[in-house]
Amino acid sequence: MLPFAHFLISMGIGFALEVKSPRKYLNILLFGIIGILPDLDHFLPQLGSTGLFHNTLILGELPLAFLIAAYMLENRFNERSSKYQRFFTSVTIILYGHLILDLIAGNSIAYTLAGISTFNLSSIPLLEIGGLGVIIGSTDMLWLFLGIIVLGGNLIQKKLYTLIEEYYAEDELEFGRPYPSNVLLSRLVASGVILL
Repeated sequence: MLPFAHFLISMGIGFALEVKSPRKYLNILLFGIIGILPDLDHFLPQLGSTGLFHNTLILGELPLAFLIAAYMLENRFNERSSKYQRFFTSVTIILYGHLILDLIAGNSIAYTLAGISTFNLSSIPLLEIGGLGVIIGSTDMLWLFLGIIVLGGNLIQKKLYTLIEEYYAEDELEFGRPYPSNVLLSRLVASGVILL
């Protein structure tokens, strides 16, 4: 698949994930760039019959490792934030999407680091009707699978945001914890204009 197609589809996935961030559109543009990064293989020496990044070990396990690291760091040092967990959830889905899109386009994906053992998917007819031809093929099922992954990522993003960040925002308002000093409301409270 052409890198430009990866770029556009990755940005579309970024929109579908409904990223909650003050820099939402910058993040979506970044997801488009991340979506084409594996195609750097075209400029690097190949390992076996594929490049280094068109590999389930690199594009499959490395994003998951970053996601686990983000979870551990935020859980340990900043329990009130899910920003990095949500970002790396998106990155993981976009890089998995890159593999699925390459399989849809008929390219090979390696499942060993040396790039020797590969698999690809030719379009296999799953539902065929006499005069109409192939109605559903295996590549259609891959598009469906990609849609399910994106939908799952959207639900994970929303759940993380609701569980962590909205919970603490409501908690601060309910229990009257002090607002940050740069907020107009805290200045009014400090000056005695508003009594809480």
